[in-house]
Amino acid sequence: MTSYKRHLGVGLLGLTLLASCNAADTSDHATSQTKDNKEAMSYTQIDYTTPGQTDEDHIYLEEVLGEAALAEVRNWNERSLARLESDPRFTDMEAEALAILNSKDKIPYVSYRGGQVHNFWQDETHVRGVWRMTTLEDYLTDSPSWETILDIDALAEDEGKNWVFKGNNCLAPDYHHCIVNLSDVR
Repeated sequence: MTSYKRHLGVGLLGLTLLASCNAADTSDHATSQTKDNKEAMSYTQIDYTTPGQTDEDHIYLEEVLGEAALAEVRNWNERSLARLESDPRFTDMEAEALAILNSKDKIPYVSYRGGQVHNFWQDETHVRGVWRMTTLEDYLTDSPSWETILDIDALAEDEGKNWVFKGNNCLAPDYHHCIVNLSDVR
C-alpha cells in the first residue's frame, strides 16, 4: 500500500474514531443554557495550553518546516496513532476506509462549461490527477471518451515539482482561457 494512501486512510479513520470516542464526552466543549440566559447555546473556548504557558510559547509551530515544529508534530502523530491502533475497531475501520478510498466505483463529478463537461480525476494511473473534458452526450454514456486538458502527474514529472491541483477558474462565455491553481507541496 502506498504511503499516502495509508496516511489518508488512517487520517479518515482517526477522525471517525476520535469523533466517536469523544461523542459522549462533550462537557468541556459546550456550556448548556443557563436559567438567566434564554438565548441559543454558547460555546466556550478550549484552552489547549499547559497552565502557565502562553501562545508565545508555541510560536515555533508557525515555522512549519522547522525542526522543533516537525518534532512536535511527529510526537502528536505517534500519540494519536497509538491511541487509534489500540482501539479494537481500528483494523476493521481502516480496511473499510481504504476500500472506499481505493474503490474503482467512482462517479466522475463534472462542471458544465460552454457545452462541455469538465472533470478532475484521480486514480492509480493518475495519482496527482488529470483535468479532462468531454461532451455532455458522451458523458451520459456508459464509457465516455475523455480529452485531457492537463495531466498533473506529467507536469510534475516534467518540471520536477510535487504539484497538487487546487482547481481552476475559466473565463465565460467560451471558457478557453483559464487560471489553474497548483500548489508545490514539499
